Amino acid sequence: IWDTRTQKRIHNIKVHEMRIGCLAWNDNVICSGSRDRCIIYRDLRESNNVTEKRLNAHRQE
Repeated sequence: IWDTRTQKRIHNIKVHEMRIGCLAWNDNVICSGSRDRCIIYRDLRESNNVTEKRLNAHRQE
């Protein structure tokens, strides 16, 4: 994740094992869905990236 103001990387998120097919975000939260049948919800306000929720076994990308 890049900060467009400073043009620097602020987060490096590697959580999916297959390609990401959908992505949604707002100022503080990013959600991604992947072919690995997992949806990841992450709160970017947490600097250590521990605020993550994983939903498994969805049927679509």
